[in-house]
Amino acid sequence: MGCRRTAAALAVVAAIGSRADAVGQSGISVGVKGGLNIADVSSRQFGFGGVGTRNAWLGGAFITFMGDANVGVQPELLYTRKGFAALVPDGTAAVELDYVEIPVLVRFRVGPEGRRVRPAVFGGLFLALEAGCSLSGQLAGLEGSSDCEALVAGRGEMDGGFVVGAGVDIGLRDRLFLLLDARYSHGILNIDWQEESDKVSSRVWSFMVGAGLLLGF
Repeated sequence: MGCRRTAAALAVVAAIGSRADAVGQSGISVGVKGGLNIADVSSRQFGFGGVGTRNAWLGGAFITFMGDANVGVQPELLYTRKGFAALVPDGTAAVELDYVEIPVLVRFRVGPEGRRVRPAVFGGLFLALEAGCSLSGQLAGLEGSSDCEALVAGRGEMDGGFVVGAGVDIGLRDRLFLLLDARYSHGILNIDWQEESDKVSSRVWSFMVGAGLLLGF
């Protein structure tokens, strides 16, 4: 009788261990993240005196669907603050463009399962809807300086493009993990404010930290 109970207990432990391995290889995780944007724009023929960066924050939530082959899909919902600094007649003005952004990323984990620290690389596309536009800085020399149209009239109020980056997940306890994320995004839809040949595009370096929970489904 004792042998049977021991065998049954070992079978339960083996089943739990097998399930834990499966969760480690595939599953669903959710979390939140936030950090710093370093944003500017590219242009072949910019109408302002020069272009500089805008440093601002971003943050939001994500859900990751990982498969058994260390490949997964990660949709995100972010509030992200982009823009740039421009030289204007009386100095420098900051163009503050804010978006609700939806990146959809394909994520590749690096290294064997079971490690506490798991690097990853990712890439994908994003679509962003403008949530606000404002100017700050030295605006006295601009007509209509209380309105964003003073510098960025004719913008599309929507952006979209590609994202590439890398990150690392660090296991904490139970199903919780810490994540670090660095990425570059480049817009290809939006910002043709000047004449037809100008082709203004957003460019952003983002650095984020966050926390996640493995659901294990």
